[in-house]
Amino acid sequence: MTVVFASLYLATVYIGTPYSLFMGWSKCSTIFRERKISGWVSLASLTLTTLSVALAIGSLFGTPWRYYDPTLMKIYSYGAKLSLLALVLGLTVIWKRTTLRWFAPVAALGTLIFWIGAAASE
Repeated sequence: MTVVFASLYLATVYIGTPYSLFMGWSKCSTIFRERKISGWVSLASLTLTTLSVALAIGSLFGTPWRYYDPTLMKIYSYGAKLSLLALVLGLTVIWKRTTLRWFAPVAALGTLIFWIGAAASE
Protein backbone atom coordinates (compact mmCIF):
# COMPACT_ATOMS: atom_id res chain seq x y z
CA MET A 1 0.00 0.00 0.00
CA THR A 2 2.83 2.40 0.74
CA VAL A 3 4.30 1.80 -2.71
CA VAL A 4 0.98 2.75 -4.30
CA PHE A 5 0.69 5.85 -2.09
CA ALA A 6 4.27 6.89 -2.83
CA SER A 7 3.74 6.39 -6.56
CA LEU A 8 0.58 8.50 -6.52
CA TYR A 9 2.34 11.19 -4.49
CA LEU A 10 5.29 11.34 -6.88
CA ALA A 11 3.08 11.32 -9.98
CA THR A 12 0.86 14.08 -8.59
CA VAL A 13 3.63 16.34 -7.33
CA TYR A 14 6.31 15.87 -9.96
CA ILE A 15 4.24 15.24 -13.11
CA GLY A 16 0.70 16.56 -12.63
CA THR A 17 1.53 19.85 -10.95
CA PRO A 18 4.23 21.02 -13.41
CA TYR A 19 2.03 19.94 -16.33
CA SER A 20 -0.95 21.90 -14.96
CA LEU A 21 1.20 24.97 -14.32
CA PHE A 22 2.80 24.86 -17.76
CA MET A 23 -0.50 24.33 -19.58
CA GLY A 24 -2.23 26.97 -17.44
CA TRP A 25 0.38 29.63 -18.17
CA SER A 26 0.47 28.72 -21.85
CA LYS A 27 -3.30 29.23 -22.09
CA CYS A 28 -3.55 32.32 -19.89
CA SER A 29 -3.28 34.73 -22.83
CA THR A 30 -6.94 34.01 -23.62
CA ILE A 31 -7.95 35.35 -20.18
CA PHE A 32 -7.27 38.88 -21.39
CA ARG A 33 -9.64 38.37 -24.32
CA GLU A 34 -12.44 36.80 -22.23
CA ARG A 35 -12.88 39.77 -19.89
CA LYS A 36 -14.72 37.73 -17.26
CA ILE A 37 -14.18 38.00 -13.51
CA SER A 38 -14.00 34.21 -13.27
CA GLY A 39 -11.03 34.20 -15.62
CA TRP A 40 -9.21 36.72 -13.47
CA VAL A 41 -9.91 34.70 -10.32
CA SER A 42 -8.49 31.61 -12.03
CA LEU A 43 -5.46 33.64 -13.05
CA ALA A 44 -5.01 34.78 -9.44
CA SER A 45 -5.20 31.15 -8.34
CA LEU A 46 -2.55 30.17 -10.88
CA THR A 47 -0.35 33.07 -9.75
CA LEU A 48 -0.59 32.02 -6.09
CA THR A 49 0.27 28.46 -7.06
CA THR A 50 3.30 29.70 -8.97
CA LEU A 51 4.39 31.70 -5.91
CA SER A 52 4.07 28.54 -3.83
CA VAL A 53 6.25 26.62 -6.29
CA ALA A 54 8.78 29.47 -6.28
CA LEU A 55 8.86 29.28 -2.47
CA ALA A 56 9.50 25.53 -2.66
CA ILE A 57 12.32 25.96 -5.16
CA GLY A 58 13.75 28.90 -3.22
CA SER A 59 13.81 26.89 0.00
CA LEU A 60 16.14 24.37 -1.63
CA PHE A 61 18.91 26.96 -1.90
CA GLY A 62 20.76 28.59 0.94
CA THR A 63 21.87 27.09 4.20
CA PRO A 64 21.32 23.40 4.86
CA TRP A 65 18.24 22.91 7.02
CA ARG A 66 18.38 21.18 10.37
CA TYR A 67 15.74 18.69 11.44
CA TYR A 68 12.63 20.63 12.54
CA ASP A 69 14.25 23.96 11.75
CA PRO A 70 11.79 26.73 12.79
CA THR A 71 12.45 28.73 9.63
CA LEU A 72 11.77 25.69 7.48
CA MET A 73 8.53 25.05 9.37
CA LYS A 74 7.45 28.63 8.61
CA ILE A 75 8.26 28.10 4.94
CA TYR A 76 6.11 24.95 4.96
CA SER A 77 3.32 26.90 6.62
CA TYR A 78 3.46 29.80 4.16
CA GLY A 79 3.62 27.44 1.19
CA ALA A 80 0.63 25.45 2.40
CA LYS A 81 -1.35 28.64 3.04
CA LEU A 82 -0.57 29.96 -0.45
CA SER A 83 -1.62 26.64 -1.98
CA LEU A 84 -4.79 26.44 0.09
CA LEU A 85 -5.79 29.98 -0.87
CA ALA A 86 -5.07 29.18 -4.52
CA LEU A 87 -7.19 26.02 -4.25
CA VAL A 88 -10.10 27.92 -2.71
CA LEU A 89 -9.90 30.59 -5.42
CA GLY A 90 -9.70 27.96 -8.13
CA LEU A 91 -12.65 26.01 -6.76
CA THR A 92 -14.87 29.09 -6.48
CA VAL A 93 -14.94 29.54 -10.24
CA ILE A 94 -14.70 25.91 -11.35
CA TRP A 95 -18.32 25.95 -12.58
CA LYS A 96 -17.68 28.96 -14.82
CA ARG A 97 -16.42 28.35 -18.31
CA THR A 98 -12.87 29.70 -18.53
CA THR A 99 -9.68 28.42 -20.09
CA LEU A 100 -8.01 27.96 -16.69
CA ARG A 101 -11.02 26.27 -15.09
CA TRP A 102 -9.24 22.97 -14.43
CA PHE A 103 -5.57 23.90 -14.57
CA ALA A 104 -5.57 26.33 -11.64
CA PRO A 105 -7.23 24.08 -9.00
CA VAL A 106 -5.33 20.97 -10.09
CA ALA A 107 -1.99 22.76 -9.81
CA ALA A 108 -2.99 24.23 -6.44
CA LEU A 109 -4.02 20.81 -5.16
CA GLY A 110 -0.71 19.36 -6.30
CA THR A 111 1.30 21.99 -4.46
CA LEU A 112 -0.84 21.58 -1.35
CA ILE A 113 -0.16 17.83 -1.42
CA PHE A 114 3.55 18.63 -1.81
CA TRP A 115 3.59 20.91 1.24
CA ILE A 116 1.70 18.41 3.36
CA GLY A 117 4.07 15.65 2.32
CA ALA A 118 7.12 17.82 2.96
CA ALA A 119 5.89 18.73 6.43
CA ALA A 120 5.04 15.12 7.20
CA SER A 121 8.51 13.98 6.20
CA GLU A 122 10.17 16.23 8.79
